[in-house]
Amino acid sequence: MTSKFILAAAYAAIALSGVCGTEGAPSASAAAYYQRHLKDKPQGVYEWPEGGLLFVQVHVPYAKGAGEGIDANTLLAEHQELYAWLAARAAERKVDSKLPFGLDRVRRLVRANYPMWEFTADWEYKLDGQAFSREEEGKRVACVVCDKKAVEATMPAAFLDSAPDEVWLAGACELVGECYAKRVNVPFMEQVGLFDCAEVCGKGKAPKSGPATESAAYREYMEVARETADYLATSSLAKELRAVQKELENIANRLDVAYVAPPESFVTNVTVNVSTNHAVAANAVTNVAAVSFDGITAVMPAGGTVVERNVRSDESIITTVETCTVVRTRKILVQRIARDYRASPKFERLFLSGGKEPNAKSARTERGKVAERAFYGACAPEERERLILEALRENPGDKVLWNLYGRLLQSKKDWVGARICFRNALWLDREYQFALTNLALTYQAMGRRELAAAAAMVAYGLATDGWCKVQAEGVLKAK
Repeated sequence: MTSKFILAAAYAAIALSGVCGTEGAPSASAAAYYQRHLKDKPQGVYEWPEGGLLFVQVHVPYAKGAGEGIDANTLLAEHQELYAWLAARAAERKVDSKLPFGLDRVRRLVRANYPMWEFTADWEYKLDGQAFSREEEGKRVACVVCDKKAVEATMPAAFLDSAPDEVWLAGACELVGECYAKRVNVPFMEQVGLFDCAEVCGKGKAPKSGPATESAAYREYMEVARETADYLATSSLAKELRAVQKELENIANRLDVAYVAPPESFVTNVTVNVSTNHAVAANAVTNVAAVSFDGITAVMPAGGTVVERNVRSDESIITTVETCTVVRTRKILVQRIARDYRASPKFERLFLSGGKEPNAKSARTERGKVAERAFYGACAPEERERLILEALRENPGDKVLWNLYGRLLQSKKDWVGARICFRNALWLDREYQFALTNLALTYQAMGRRELAAAAAMVAYGLATDGWCKVQAEGVLKAK
């Protein structure tokens, strides 16, 4: 990337030097060296150590009739190349300040992707040396010859200073915005060390070979994966959810008989034909509803967790007629109620997968909104957790609820469980700043500083919320 600061510096230099500054007849030795060694080289700055010279060669697109603009574009390109060469020399000489682990990692990543990012000082140099120029295949190939020592003497002192923290944080925002936001770039995620999102975007597959698998961040990631597998096999929460999942998937159907007695009716002075145990036509009604049983709160999928289907059918109507002064008729409606259940414990499956099972986002429900308000309100911890779990079971496609449940587990120092929740939230939205920030905080609490720095950098680069910005920066600057 060409920094806007480089362009500004180059334009300033053009104003000082003038377009005609590159005119001049090259010496015979310089011309011979150029023809022999550099004429067909790509754009760049080349040194001739024995002659103490620099050859700054550029290739500038050129169309016939372009006019004087080609000269200005050529000079601009030469200044850019020479500015970058000076910056590279400065990078070899400068001594970096000591930064916290996370911020130092950001500095290394920004430098690897934007070598010129930290060099923003104004620079003045007049290109008045010898010049070569030719036009070929729609471009101008130009080369200016400079004295190496004279160029080095113009290096701004600021080039050797350590850049402040804000420069690297701004670089993180630029890098994340270009390489992560709005597009899937798995190699970048692996380069940064954000393997959770690389796995999500890779449909649950972690990298198996290559530079990423040799990194310290990947080694930490595999350690956490082993820790998660043990957690899912032995933790009390995982056992509880597994029991609920099994029970929901094995709900037994039921057949009940109900007796419904309408109000008695009285008829006087009427001759009645006595008829007993006479069955009349039955009616069938199907009812779909939520259900609670055996301590499990099951709700309809908006999913929900359980659908109960009630089929109510009239078996018979039993009529008893008593003949007396007053005719009293009592009717009892006998109904058969068949209940069958279909269970889909998706929330339990997603959690017990460790955040590896694909999921799709769905619209927020009223139950989810109520649970979120309770989370931030004056609510007892047990009630808060109950509401969040009920809402998640109803709608496991709600990223906000996954994030909130992860925070509840954070408050219990259940770091592995919290990480599973944040991973599930990122399945639904890999740019979700709250899940990324909380993932960074969780990795920090687990002592996984490589993974914490990776998540914090991406969270900081995406964050628009003040809390996320402050927390992510705190992780990056942690000692």
